[in-house]
Formats: sequence, C-alpha cells, structure tokens
Amino acid sequence: YKRQYKNNLLEASAVEMDKQIKSGNLPLEVASQLLEAQKNEIPAYEYDAKLQSLVSDGKITPEVARELSDQYTKQMAQEATNARVSDLHQMAKNGLLIPEVEKELIDMERKNVPYSQYKQKIDQFVASGQMTPAVADKLASTYKDQKLQTSGSNAVTADQRVTKAENSTYAAIQELVKTSKISQQTADEMTNMVRKNVSGGEYA
Repeated sequence: YKRQYKNNLLEASAVEMDKQIKSGNLPLEVASQLLEAQKNEIPAYEYDAKLQSLVSDGKITPEVARELSDQYTKQMAQEATNARVSDLHQMAKNGLLIPEVEKELIDMERKNVPYSQYKQKIDQFVASGQMTPAVADKLASTYKDQKLQTSGSNAVTADQRVTKAENSTYAAIQELVKTSKISQQTADEMTNMVRKNVSGGEYA
C-alpha cells in the first residue's frame, strides 16, 4: 500500500511538472532531477534549496519555484500524516494507546496542528494517566521530526530557520568551489566552522 501511495504521489508530481514543461516554464532535464529528488524523499527544506539554486541559475522562475515548492510540501505533509495515522492505529492495536486518545491524536494529525499544541495535549494525557511518558516522548519526537521534514520555506520554526540558513551557507561554499574561487580544503574548513557555530570574527 505504502509503495503504491508513493507512486501515486510521484505520478501527481509528474502531471504537475508536465504542465510546466508544456508551457515552456520547466526544462525536461530539470523536471527529471526534481522527480528523482522526490523519489529519494528529501526533506521539503532541501527541495526548496534545490529550487532556489535552479532559480539562481536561471533555469526556472521564482513563480514556478513557489508552485513546485507548495506542491511538494503538501505532498510530503500528506504522506507523513497517512504514515503516522497508520502508526497510531498499530500502537492502539498493541495496547499502547486507548481508543479515546488514538482518536484525538489522529484528529490533530489530520489538522496538522503546531508542535507546541500537540506536545501540550500529549502532556495532558500523561498527567491524566491515559498515556505513559515513554509513549509520549516517542510521539513528541516523531511529530517534531515530521514537522521539520515536511516544512518548506513558508513554514519554519526558529530551529528550522537555523538549519535552513546553514544549508544555504553550505550551498554557497560549494558554489565557490565550483567556480574555483576557493579550494575544497578551504571549503571543508569553512563547513566545519559553520557546524561548530564559529563567530564571524573567528571566521575572518
């Protein structure tokens, strides 16, 4: 089922891209690259970075990039929701969730509520004895990860903005290598400094 669902999502993406190709807004080789990225299920913020790179290279317009980003973000969110609902059903079947709690969690999943609201609700379940702390921790962690993976450039938390900024920096460093402005060794050193959160003064 999961494989068939993913194939359906890819097919929907291909249909959307075909419209852009026929209208002359999306080169065929670019569409192939993007579909391959989707097949690999890269996070939405990485997909956005790829789109922005294509805009910078003049291969697509910002408007096309926005449309493709919105389509992929919604696709990823829907896929993640379906997977988590399936997991919740399994947890209930295994006796880890009572029916009332399962129902409320599924409702929040389908409404795609903010992480803070989700966390507050499962904390209430723990306090009332309807959920164990271990189950709550697992649900909170996976929900947070889902939000990170499925959020594009239009919906990010503070932590995600840091991650996106770092990814943009890494891309810029690699672009300098590609244009022979810096060596790969220098690029590696700069990348390590970014990862270690080195200050601007030390960077210079």
